[in-house]
Amino acid sequence: TLTERSRISLKSLRFLVVDEVDRMLDLQFSDQLDDIISQVSRLQVRVQRALFSATLPSHVENLAKNVVPDAWTVKIGTRS
Repeated sequence: TLTERSRISLKSLRFLVVDEVDRMLDLQFSDQLDDIISQVSRLQVRVQRALFSATLPSHVENLAKNVVPDAWTVKIGTRS
């Protein structure tokens, strides 16, 4: 990964924002996202995490809860 090859450093990271998280997890980007989350978890500072999606199927919602276990969820409307 880029962090392992020292191409990028996350040491100054304070906010991690992932938009369209449902698409990222459905398109097999979960390994890369897991790597980023793992790197962020090892930092000595607290990093605020935010995941956004207009749609969030149940299986993806469960995966997202692993990334941000103490997340606040805002739901508008009902699932179809």
